[in-house]
Amino acid sequence: MIPAWIRPMFVFAGLYDLVLGVVLGLGFKPIMSRFGIALPNHDAYVQLPAALVTIFGIGFWLVARAPRERRDFIPLGILMKLSYAGIVLGHAAAGNMPALWTWFAWSDLAFAVAFFAGLGVVFIRSMTAISATIFLVSVSWTLITVKILENITELSLGPAAAFSVLVCVIVFIVIAIIGRLLRVFRAPGAPSVTSMLGG
Repeated sequence: MIPAWIRPMFVFAGLYDLVLGVVLGLGFKPIMSRFGIALPNHDAYVQLPAALVTIFGIGFWLVARAPRERRDFIPLGILMKLSYAGIVLGHAAAGNMPALWTWFAWSDLAFAVAFFAGLGVVFIRSMTAISATIFLVSVSWTLITVKILENITELSLGPAAAFSVLVCVIVFIVIAIIGRLLRVFRAPGAPSVTSMLGG
């Protein structure tokens, strides 16, 4: 199950970019003049980026409709937000970037962090949903691997980590016992085996 905050976040991001792209694409001249920003020598220099922002807004809306199925779009959104924020804030640090673009860069940086958190949650939920089908389930017993997946799905990472350590300890003990039995019952004249790997 996808957490309740994922869909509203991408709906908001989609509306933000959709409105921003349309407003800048159609009304960039009065906006730039109002903030004292020099107009480019051709309208397409602003209209093309505005169209791309609008397209990303549609993409975020598609992610909001089906986050698990469209999770591959999320890294593209992160890269877009980080590229804009990095370029603008880099120029702002040098002191030659209008404040209007800097404000958008900070908001895009916040979106990138939120998208990254959302991507992590969606990825974990998707993988555990797939991985749960791999393990056999017994009616009489609760298998430890199933308990690990249940805890990860519920984001109870402490118990999941404890069960995982327990599985590792059990495996190491079994390997040690098998190695000991191989040394005791080896054929006369056979080379000595010091580990399960034959080393």
